[in-house]
Amino acid sequence: METLECIQSENSNYFTIKMLDYPSMGVEDFAYYTEKVPGIYYKLGCRNVQKGIVHPAHGSYFDIDEECLWIGCGVQCSIVQKYLIGSIINVGA
Repeated sequence: METLECIQSENSNYFTIKMLDYPSMGVEDFAYYTEKVPGIYYKLGCRNVQKGIVHPAHGSYFDIDEECLWIGCGVQCSIVQKYLIGSIINVGA
């Protein structure tokens, strides 16, 4: 979480981080990947009640508010930049 908090503090006008109230086993296999290589997992919110985009993923009514995509791209680029300049060390640990 430290990595995302750092990125959010640098971009606080664009997005916020919300910690989940309880752990999710939805990507339990991802933990095995991070035992071998550095990695980070986060969820990008794509729901927009005002636009009627409210249905969960993996259903026939799922839709995504494409306005969130630039935020996801920015977060990904920030993570890679921090990794490459060495400010992220052993992300998965």
